[in-house]
Amino acid sequence: MKELPIQKCSLELDRGLDQKLENALGSMRDPRADSNAAKAQAQAYQAWLGFYNGHKKKLGWNNDDLVRHANNFAHSIGASTPPPIKKVTAAKMGLISKGKSGRPAGLNIV
Repeated sequence: MKELPIQKCSLELDRGLDQKLENALGSMRDPRADSNAAKAQAQAYQAWLGFYNGHKKKLGWNNDDLVRHANNFAHSIGASTPPPIKKVTAAKMGLISKGKSGRPAGLNIV
């Protein structure tokens, strides 16, 4: 590696790049500004729940742990509250049981 030449390079940045990034990230931070962003957050949250629900035994998680980590994920993608999930979807994932009112804390069921 010592024999490889090191050269300085000039990097021209797009002067409007900061504004473009801020606009893109801003809509993810505030889903009310863009209904597509809220939908994308909800879909990503549900996909995250579904994926890790299938791996929670290997991870040593119970349903409460799964929902807590999912809510952390939701926060990391800009959701101020956990996105809603349909009751039937939560039941199919085994997060709630028929005839049982118990559900993991923090799960936003609609």
